[in-house]
Amino acid sequence: MPDNNLAERLLRGIAVTRKNFLFLGSDAGGERAAVTYTIAETAKLNGLNAEAYITTVLDRLAKGHLASKIEDLLPWTLSPKAQAVTVR
Repeated sequence: MPDNNLAERLLRGIAVTRKNFLFLGSDAGGERAAVTYTIAETAKLNGLNAEAYITTVLDRLAKGHLASKIEDLLPWTLSPKAQAVTVR
Protein backbone atom coordinates (compact mmCIF):
# COMPACT_ATOMS: atom_id res chain seq x y z
CA MET A 1 0.00 0.00 0.00
CA PRO A 2 1.53 3.33 -1.03
CA ASP A 3 1.90 6.04 1.56
CA ASN A 4 2.68 9.74 1.61
CA ASN A 5 5.18 9.78 4.49
CA LEU A 6 7.85 11.52 2.41
CA ALA A 7 5.47 14.29 1.34
CA GLU A 8 4.29 14.76 4.93
CA ARG A 9 7.88 15.01 6.22
CA LEU A 10 8.75 17.58 3.56
CA LEU A 11 5.73 19.72 4.47
CA ARG A 12 6.34 19.51 8.23
CA GLY A 13 8.80 22.43 8.17
CA ILE A 14 6.28 24.56 6.34
CA ALA A 15 3.52 23.72 8.81
CA VAL A 16 5.73 24.64 11.78
CA THR A 17 6.77 27.84 10.04
CA ARG A 18 3.16 28.77 9.37
CA LYS A 19 2.57 29.03 13.14
CA ASN A 20 5.55 31.36 13.41
CA PHE A 21 4.05 33.69 10.78
CA LEU A 22 1.59 34.84 13.45
CA PHE A 23 4.44 36.65 15.19
CA LEU A 24 6.03 38.47 12.25
CA GLY A 25 4.37 41.75 13.11
CA SER A 26 2.98 42.77 9.73
CA ASP A 27 1.87 41.53 6.34
CA ALA A 28 5.13 42.79 4.83
CA GLY A 29 7.10 40.77 7.39
CA GLY A 30 5.11 37.67 6.45
CA GLU A 31 5.79 38.23 2.77
CA ARG A 32 9.52 38.61 3.42
CA ALA A 33 9.54 35.44 5.50
CA ALA A 34 7.70 33.56 2.74
CA VAL A 35 10.26 34.69 0.17
CA THR A 36 13.13 33.67 2.46
CA TYR A 37 11.65 30.21 3.06
CA THR A 38 11.04 29.79 -0.67
CA ILE A 39 14.67 30.64 -1.44
CA ALA A 40 15.91 28.24 1.25
CA GLU A 41 13.73 25.36 0.00
CA THR A 42 14.75 25.99 -3.62
CA ALA A 43 18.41 25.84 -2.58
CA LYS A 44 17.77 22.52 -0.80
CA LEU A 45 16.02 21.12 -3.88
CA ASN A 46 19.13 22.00 -5.89
CA GLY A 47 21.41 20.13 -3.50
CA LEU A 48 22.79 23.18 -1.70
CA ASN A 49 23.10 23.93 2.00
CA ALA A 50 20.37 26.56 2.34
CA GLU A 51 22.12 28.59 5.04
CA ALA A 52 25.43 28.61 3.17
CA TYR A 53 23.66 29.52 -0.08
CA ILE A 54 21.80 32.49 1.42
CA THR A 55 24.96 33.65 3.21
CA THR A 56 26.94 33.44 -0.03
CA VAL A 57 24.32 35.35 -2.02
CA LEU A 58 24.01 38.10 0.59
CA ASP A 59 27.81 38.37 0.83
CA ARG A 60 28.16 38.71 -2.94
CA LEU A 61 25.37 41.28 -3.12
CA ALA A 62 27.00 43.30 -0.32
CA LYS A 63 30.29 43.25 -2.21
CA GLY A 64 28.67 44.82 -5.28
CA HIS A 65 27.51 41.94 -7.48
CA LEU A 66 26.20 43.44 -10.71
CA ALA A 67 22.43 43.46 -11.14
CA SER A 68 22.90 42.50 -14.78
CA LYS A 69 24.52 39.23 -13.61
CA ILE A 70 21.93 38.33 -10.97
CA GLU A 71 21.18 35.02 -12.74
CA ASP A 72 24.67 33.87 -11.67
CA LEU A 73 23.36 33.71 -8.09
CA LEU A 74 20.37 31.46 -8.76
CA PRO A 75 20.51 28.16 -6.86
CA TRP A 76 20.55 26.03 -10.02
CA THR A 77 23.42 28.11 -11.43
CA LEU A 78 25.61 28.48 -8.36
CA SER A 79 27.62 25.33 -7.77
CA PRO A 80 28.13 24.03 -4.22
CA LYS A 81 31.89 24.63 -4.65
CA ALA A 82 31.21 28.31 -5.35
CA GLN A 83 29.91 28.78 -1.82
CA ALA A 84 33.05 30.33 -0.45
CA VAL A 85 31.52 31.71 2.74
CA THR A 86 31.85 29.41 5.74
CA VAL A 87 28.72 28.94 7.82
CA ARG A 88 29.32 29.15 11.55
